[in-house]
Amino acid sequence: MKAKVSPLSWLNFALLQSNFQFVQPQVKPKKKKINPADFFKDYIIDIDFDIQDTGSDEFQVFTKIDINTDEILIAGYKISVEGAGVFRISPDAALTEAHRDNLRNYSAVNLLINRLRTHILQTTSLSVFGPYDLPPIDITDLFVQKSERV
Repeated sequence: MKAKVSPLSWLNFALLQSNFQFVQPQVKPKKKKINPADFFKDYIIDIDFDIQDTGSDEFQVFTKIDINTDEILIAGYKISVEGAGVFRISPDAALTEAHRDNLRNYSAVNLLINRLRTHILQTTSLSVFGPYDLPPIDITDLFVQKSERV
């Protein structure tokens, strides 16, 4: 199949903040080998985002991802990253308003989360527990939660 290029284009990306910390497990020396996945599965993942218009066809998406940053930390990794992307929807594209809204909201936020996912994977890849891969995120649920908070 030949891929069709999207009318949504990514103009710029900036990593605004990145914090990574290894959290030492509290295990007794006689215990069996540690499996990092046992810790990773219990991490609380907090994602926030904001979308702002910057021009007639351009907009900026800000996204923050916090992993295992609550007061009581789980062993392994404590991660916090923030990034922003500037996007543009082609004004020449014949799109319905619903399609434009979908690109502006869901697609752009999902793209930015995936860019930060890659950063997290690369940052953790050389650490003690190996790479942490942010699990798939339900974008629709994020938008529901966001609308309930506003």
